Formats: sequence, C-alpha cells, structure tokens
Amino acid sequence: MWRRCDHRVVSYAAPGASARPLPRHPGFARLASNNGLEALAMDASGVLWAIAESSGDWTQPFPVFRFADGNWTQPFGLPRRGPYLAVGAEFGPDGRLYLLERDFAGVLRGVSSRVRAFSLGAEGPLAEEEILVTPHGQFDNLEAIALWQEPGGALRITLLSDEARPRRAAPRHRQGSQGCRAACRRGSRSPRCSAGRGRRRRLRSRRIGCRPSPSSSCHLLASARPRWQSPARGFTSLWCCAIVTAAARRGGERGRRTDP
Repeated sequence: MWRRCDHRVVSYAAPGASARPLPRHPGFARLASNNGLEALAMDASGVLWAIAESSGDWTQPFPVFRFADGNWTQPFGLPRRGPYLAVGAEFGPDGRLYLLERDFAGVLRGVSSRVRAFSLGAEGPLAEEEILVTPHGQFDNLEAIALWQEPGGALRITLLSDEARPRRAAPRHRQGSQGCRAACRRGSRSPRCSAGRGRRRRLRSRRIGCRPSPSSSCHLLASARPRWQSPARGFTSLWCCAIVTAAARRGGERGRRTDP
C-alpha cells in the first residue's frame, strides 16, 4: 500500500553533525509519494534549488522550489520533454542549470539518460539546450551530476550511477548538441578485478567521440571503475562520464580527446 511521503530537506553543518530540517513549502505536500524532491542544486549566490522527480503528466512542467532568506518559494517550473524524469541538477561555472533526467523503458531496454541546460530568469527559463541523450541500455541508472571547468575553459560534466553492473554498449551513432555527431565505439578492457568470494568481473571502458561542427564540439568519456563494499556483497561499479561542449570554449575551438 502506498502512503504519502514526508517530503523535506535537511541541512548538516558538518559531516557527522545532527540534521537540521529546513522549513517546508506547502507544495511539498502535493507531491506524489514516489515522485517527490529528487534534484538539489546550489547556485553561485548560495540559493538552494529543489526539483521534483515527476510533474504528474508529460505536458506539465517539473515543479521547482527555491530556498533563500530562510523561506521556500515556487517561482516557476522547468518544461518537461517526453517521458524523462528529473534525477539530478547542478549549476555550472557558466551560470546555467544542468538537469540530469532518465527514462526507464523496462528491464529489456534499460535506461536512457539526458542532460539539458537552462539559462534561468526571474520568471522562468530563458533558453534551453539539449546537451546529451544516451540510447536505452548504453549506461546504467545515472542519477548524480557534477560540473567543473578546466584551466583552458572546457566545461566537464561527471555523471554517476547507482547500479551494480557494468554493461557493454553496442556501437551506435546519434546526433548530439548543436549538430555535433557522436560516434560510439567499444573501448579497451581493463584487467580483471577480483572481490568478495572470489568473484571476477571485467571492467569495461567506452568512448564517444564527436565530429565537431564549425560552431560546436563535444566529447564524452565513460568508464566503469570498482567501488569496494563488504566481501559478502562483492564490488559495485561506478560509471563516470564526462562531456566537453563548445559552450565554455572561446572562439569555437575544436574538441580534443582527454583521458577519464
């Protein structure tokens, strides 16, 4: 039996400190039991943003809540495109809000992930750009996103998965952001790793390169890396992805390959 969840946000002054609940917005109570607050992000001014996982309908925007000066407001929503659900968010060095979304198409097809970037104004998004869309089953369930900028100006995005199995992706092609065509190919395998009760699995790595257009370039790297747990549970793989876009570059430089 489903019950209404107690949607809330808590604050920790330091690692190991006691949780301090933040005030609640009346809109929290209207969120579905299993589709509540899923994405949290803090902008450069220290304002906290919370985004609900689902809007209830494909035509309805994702509810967005803003916490500043000790109070929550609900200034606007983010447009929803198709069946994707919001799972993570982060503000980039360029000031845009990057939203990580996922679409689960069943155990046979797997998960498709998408990243969109929004330029926000006082009354809502001013511009929207689709940065990345992965085919169903290419990666595991990506649910966390982080961004940073290299000294040369390239913007890098890291996506983390909560799944326990690395997967192999078949070579595919997809038209990427701003006409950048991504070519998917299999990469090399790393040496076998053993963990737990003598269980052995291969860690796989893949690369997605792009043929940049005159105004855009992008590059995506993905690799499965071990994350050790108790011996009884073996190990859990951690997917790491990074994409470089021309939005953070000067003069439309061509993309370059980098190591994960």
